Amino acid sequence: DLMEKHFGGGLSSRRQSTTDNEDKNRDEDKTKRQEKAAVVDLVVFDRFYMEEAHSFRFRQSFPDAVLVLDMQDMHSLRWGRHAIVKAWDKENEHQKKKDPMGCLSSVMDYLPTAVADDRFTRELASIHRSDLTLVCSPVELSLLETVYRVPKDKLCLASFFVDEESCCSPPFPQQQSRHSSDNDDEATSPRFVFCGNFKHAPNADAVRLLMDFVWPQLRSELPTASLHIYGAFCPLKQQQKASRDGIHIHGFEPDLTKIFGQEGSILLAPLRFGAGIKGKIVDAWTFGMPVVTTPIGSEGMTTTINNNNNDESLLFGGRVAFTLDGFCESAIDLVKRPEDYCQAQANGRFLLEKLFSANRNQESLQRRLLKVLDKDSLARKRQSDYTQAMLWHQSQRSTEFFSRWVELKENVAQR
Repeated sequence: DLMEKHFGGGLSSRRQSTTDNEDKNRDEDKTKRQEKAAVVDLVVFDRFYMEEAHSFRFRQSFPDAVLVLDMQDMHSLRWGRHAIVKAWDKENEHQKKKDPMGCLSSVMDYLPTAVADDRFTRELASIHRSDLTLVCSPVELSLLETVYRVPKDKLCLASFFVDEESCCSPPFPQQQSRHSSDNDDEATSPRFVFCGNFKHAPNADAVRLLMDFVWPQLRSELPTASLHIYGAFCPLKQQQKASRDGIHIHGFEPDLTKIFGQEGSILLAPLRFGAGIKGKIVDAWTFGMPVVTTPIGSEGMTTTINNNNNDESLLFGGRVAFTLDGFCESAIDLVKRPEDYCQAQANGRFLLEKLFSANRNQESLQRRLLKVLDKDSLARKRQSDYTQAMLWHQSQRSTEFFSRWVELKENVAQR
């Protein structure tokens, strides 16, 4: 009633408010009865800002429920890297011959701090409030454990789950003959691919680099090559370049076979910032497509092997480049050297099995979830998790009160 009066309601509105409150009370009673009848064992929050907004409700209604945070990627790491790229671009905007990948060393060295961005503190607090956090990238898992001192028992590596049956590797022989032929038909020309939603800033930046810097070099060396760009929400500026110089923009395509299924194709991913595991690269390897990317794209997607000289080297399903020229040369080499293309295919298949096996990863995740679901174990864990206890103390629960304020504001606006 006071809220109605404050916002200018008259007598009739206050009477209506009383009726609304009675209805609301009945609804709340019904909800409480339903909550008592329901049993919730586990709640998964998709990204930390969902945990901020809603975890308190489940903590109050279902205090024994396990709260699991699915990070997707380390947002504060991605945001901080993006800020470095924007600052670098602004500083070098008048130097047309500057390598746009010149910022990669600074980007790769970046570590989030509480001083640089308060969103990092929010993300870290969300991890500590949760009983278990699912981390997609082994690199980010290591950061959380070693740099930010998050207890190991609060973290679980939960990367992609690739079924062995879903993998297919198109043969290369036709690709070998197509580049040694003088046939200029599009069907026998080198085919490059990019795939990604344009509302995701790393993808939008990568496509701009592809069109403005990478493609002119590739096209001059491979004049019959085509670039096929897939993804929703493509800006008009990029669309206007379609069908020129072999560039084709297709928009959203639900059938991955049409994107990755054509033999001899190569995925180009000139990512300058980002975090987590890159789904486009996993999809490309699943179809036997080699990848040319940057250290941002390959992060968490390599493994160490011993070569013939007992020296260690990183294995990747394609090429990883640190400069614009290196990126273009890598793509051209994969076109012109069939043996390198086949080796990249084999490396991709190996990494899918080693890093993203559905059977192995699902079994590991299931073990962790079953362990944390044990009520006695959960109780003991919470009793000794002093950081979590401090963050759940009412003096530290600003996210709950902010969420309640937003809910109240929206309810008032709807009347």
